[in-house]
Amino acid sequence: MKQFSNIDQVMFSDLVQKATDADFDENFPENGTFIKQKRANREYYYYKAYETAGGQGPTKTALK
Repeated sequence: MKQFSNIDQVMFSDLVQKATDADFDENFPENGTFIKQKRANREYYYYKAYETAGGQGPTKTALK
């Protein structure tokens, strides 16, 4: 198997990280927030998104 150089490994790692970040940003916009809730002695994180409603300010949407 061919051994890749360090620069090739860093470039690939950077590409994977940017793709992951872009997917995260698409699914979880910055105008939302994460909420931690405890249920049945376990902690869960939920994302609460906010969408603008015709320029009248943010409105809450369902938890994902």
